[in-house]
Amino acid sequence: MLRVAVIADDLTGAADTGIQFCRPEAPTYLLGQDHLRSFPFPESPHSLSLFTNTRNLPPDQAGLALKNVALTVKGLRPLRIYKKIDSCLRGNIGVELDALAESIGFDVSFVAPAFPAQGRTVLHDVHYLRGVPLAETEMARDPVSAVTESRVSVLLGRQSRCRIGRVDLDILESTSKELLRHIRRLIRQGSKHIVFDAANQSHLDTIADLAVSHFPGSLTVGSAGLASSLAGLLSPGKAGFQAPPGSVGGRILFVCGSASEVLKAQAEELVRSSFCSSFFLDPWELVYPNREARIAELSRAAARELAARSVVLKIKPPVLSYSQAGGHEILKGLTELVLSVMSDVRPDAVFLSGGDTAFAVWNALRAEGILLARELLPGFVLGTFCGGSFHGLPVVTKAGAFGDSDALVRITEMLTSRKDQNHGSKH
Repeated sequence: MLRVAVIADDLTGAADTGIQFCRPEAPTYLLGQDHLRSFPFPESPHSLSLFTNTRNLPPDQAGLALKNVALTVKGLRPLRIYKKIDSCLRGNIGVELDALAESIGFDVSFVAPAFPAQGRTVLHDVHYLRGVPLAETEMARDPVSAVTESRVSVLLGRQSRCRIGRVDLDILESTSKELLRHIRRLIRQGSKHIVFDAANQSHLDTIADLAVSHFPGSLTVGSAGLASSLAGLLSPGKAGFQAPPGSVGGRILFVCGSASEVLKAQAEELVRSSFCSSFFLDPWELVYPNREARIAELSRAAARELAARSVVLKIKPPVLSYSQAGGHEILKGLTELVLSVMSDVRPDAVFLSGGDTAFAVWNALRAEGILLARELLPGFVLGTFCGGSFHGLPVVTKAGAFGDSDALVRITEMLTSRKDQNHGSKH
């Protein structure tokens, strides 16, 4: 029986949220919506995590896509549906929730985007990223989905046709009786989506318990933070399907396509601290003129290095968004480079950061799904590709802005069981 279906708007979000529901007794598969009907499940899945690639679509297209996905998911009759949203509020959140409300028919949605483990908190309706209001962070400069409003209910209200309610931290931390009275009052007043403050994981535990124990007809909406709390109620025990593997080998291909400053710092720290080679790519090397010749040259050089050690492929800033003019060509060039390198030398594992980048490589490798295995660090998810010519290849995904500066160093040590301190060569 399918216990949980996660619906996420991008691949990396589907991974870091889907893994929360994964348990040793049953697998969790990550799938794109196009493979949902045709995927040859080798085992009965405990849960599914689907990605729709709707974050950067026009609102009307995102809404239509969510309605279609919702109807398919509803037909699978999962015990619970979880809507994963970006923990920094990017995308068509309100439109997608309205579409799910229309297609699934839930009573009310409980919206809690906070992810304290990654420094995302909501206090008195203001969303903070490591203590800074969201609209004052790099998220306000996102070239496709800039977040210029820090108040969660205001942002959601601008996107949704439905009435928005709020549960302030003062109410959340009050007695259970007062909290329930407040929520029921909001519902009677017509609120369809209710936004919750949350400053720590215990607050998210409270919200998850409300949904399960008192509002079974609700839709839970949030990031991996709320998903972790909900999963703990639905299936107590440690998340993960496979036992921690031994060394996967010392040849990891790191594909770092996100423009996030966090990822940039992580890649630079990895190169300084580990025995690996790095290719920090000028984005215009991957487009015209002389595109094919330059990609072939880079591929030969990277493949030679990958035969002996890990390799980092990172686009140097400034990086155009992959939804801007020129950005698609840059992503296409990066993907062709990755496919060429991997065709020459099969890595022991591949690391993908950035939702657009992860999906582009997924497509290039003709993958049908990912069998999720475990979370190496918060937001860093290990799995194996299903289908395609790289079936069974270990893959780690993460959102671009997740993790501390030494995160790539740490996951390299986890995957290779090696703590080399040699400096990598730079190209």
